[in-house]
Amino acid sequence: MSNLINNLPKLDNLIDENGTFLIEPRDWFTQFEVMHARDRLENCKLKGYNAYKNEILSWKSYNVSILRKKFQSLMRKSNEEGETFIQKLYILSKNCNFTDLNERIRDQLVSGINHPRLENELLSVDFQDLEKCKLVVSQFKIINFNYGKFEISKINLNYRENNTFKCLNCGRLEHYRMSVSSV
Repeated sequence: MSNLINNLPKLDNLIDENGTFLIEPRDWFTQFEVMHARDRLENCKLKGYNAYKNEILSWKSYNVSILRKKFQSLMRKSNEEGETFIQKLYILSKNCNFTDLNERIRDQLVSGINHPRLENELLSVDFQDLEKCKLVVSQFKIINFNYGKFEISKINLNYRENNTFKCLNCGRLEHYRMSVSSV
């Protein structure tokens, strides 16, 4: 691996004595980052390709604002279990740098649960920690296991009501005027 590190390119001059660019600034910064990476890797004294790969991938910087926005906009899907939603919250919050991670996950669990009865249950009592919220979510799942399976969705009900048609001749529902003999 030290051969790989030593063969990395050396940093060129960016500007000559007259003040003109010798190299495109974007390329120069790329070279600078490569040189800096070489110094960091020499100091690590790692063994093996995977160790180097993991070290390099750990340098990646994250835009915390974007990660926090994704975290805040996460909503539970209608067919998703509560425990799965909580796991997603933990995964998304990993690089968000929240000061109190459990409190932030608890708040997002309450606001993103996307189930009115469960949300009311979580809001009805002032829960102090995430573990109590997890307990309520798991108990709610056990109690209401078949709750969502037989519920008629309002969208389908409205579709049915709006798509019934009346015969203009006799006034009865769901047949056209052609099928009624004229009197």
